[in-house]
Amino acid sequence: MTDFYLLLTPLLVIAVLGLIRFIGCDIVWGLVTVKPTVPTILDPIPGNQRVDVRWTYGAGSAESFTVMYGTAKGTYSDEVTVTVTDDSRTIFTEPVTGLVNGTTYYFVVNADIGDDTSANSAEKSATPDPGFVLGTTLGPGQRNDIQGFVGMSITIGGADVVVTHLGRIHFPGNTQSHIVKIVDAVTGLDVGSPVTIQMPAGPENEYAFEPMETTATLEPLRTYYVVSEERDGGDLWYDLPNRSTTTNVAQLNSGISKRFTEASYSAFGGTNQMYGPVNFRY
Repeated sequence: MTDFYLLLTPLLVIAVLGLIRFIGCDIVWGLVTVKPTVPTILDPIPGNQRVDVRWTYGAGSAESFTVMYGTAKGTYSDEVTVTVTDDSRTIFTEPVTGLVNGTTYYFVVNADIGDDTSANSAEKSATPDPGFVLGTTLGPGQRNDIQGFVGMSITIGGADVVVTHLGRIHFPGNTQSHIVKIVDAVTGLDVGSPVTIQMPAGPENEYAFEPMETTATLEPLRTYYVVSEERDGGDLWYDLPNRSTTTNVAQLNSGISKRFTEASYSAFGGTNQMYGPVNFRY
């Protein structure tokens, strides 16, 4: 009997070694190695000297991601590492900052698990753009006492303006969602589709943008209101006085507001002033 086991043992060792070589030692010892899959990159959202890169991935199945980008298609000279801190997340956003406005950048994302890295995602491009509002000198006042809409009144210049994104400033400490929309000042009707901006979004005191599902064509010499829905006792926003510089596609007339209990909008402040503030890209 002893001779039988002595003969069998080398055969078993050879068999196990062959099995390990064939299917991998991790599976033999009961450990399953999870290989990273390719992230699904979404349309990036450009802002002022920045682009918010967005992607989706299965919950709990990646340790980190690498966002790679550059100014030539298919060539990525810079990268940002994003560590996963919440295994339940499936949608990710990473702001890439320090970019040059007006320059087109190309982005891909890959996933990392241990020493394994997935292939790159599809490539997406975006061009940083501050939007209509180039910059705002914020006043010291802050409010959250209106249950309704606040923002700005604008009058379009001599050509159509097609609005593609709407934005609201990220006041420090904001946590709520905000509907931002465009309203025709004459008819009171919404123009294009509204967007929902979930705070916090992007750096504090900068604009966070979301794309409109249906763009808005603003007609020459017509007045519109760009407004954000606010809640009494909710997220804070900036009061007057403040002063903004803008592009020349429209005139910033004043701040505007309308409580849900009021029938119409009322103007406050003067030229280049607004509540919020809010912004749009075109």
